[in-house]
Amino acid sequence: MTEIEAQKIVTVIAAAWPGHVSRLTPTQQADQQRVYRRMLADLPYPVVNAAVERLIATAKFFPTVAEIREACVFTTQGERRTGLEAWGDVVRAMSRQGAYRVPGVDFFWRDPIVARCVSALSWPELCGSEMVASERARFIEAYDRIAAADRTTQQTHGLPAADRLRELRSTPVNKRDAHSNQLTAGEAVGAVLNQIAGAK
Repeated sequence: MTEIEAQKIVTVIAAAWPGHVSRLTPTQQADQQRVYRRMLADLPYPVVNAAVERLIATAKFFPTVAEIREACVFTTQGERRTGLEAWGDVVRAMSRQGAYRVPGVDFFWRDPIVARCVSALSWPELCGSEMVASERARFIEAYDRIAAADRTTQQTHGLPAADRLRELRSTPVNKRDAHSNQLTAGEAVGAVLNQIAGAK
């Protein structure tokens, strides 16, 4: 999204919730606009525009950046499946495929999160278990946790600070510079705020 498009989005949000904006000083308004432009700039304009329209129609309060980014994921991918819905895939596969066929070899899951959960819980054990309610509960909990984490990753994908964190996580500890290992939480937040301020 271009800077002009980002400003259009910010202007629409401010116009939709004038009560929130009126409580801010001019400096606070300028700071808020700068943060919102910076935190939404990596997203495609049509997606953000559709997400903001949805929020204007459904949200009662001024949306946070997180709510806007979540609405963008919803706009492009729709409602997230629940663990119970995903368990239905497993039950159908149990009756059609049986315990002796191997997931990923003899048949495939359309939902990659189902594949991860079944792999972690073991297909033969799921099929042979007499404690179906317990297995269902374990699967649903695992699915919902993985799906929520996956959604959060999608919401933050493309943000420079998130990309830097992924880069740090993938770098072996002994290869990181000494300063990055010693950052306090306050220093990390300060670094991100300085980065945002520098992107004026």
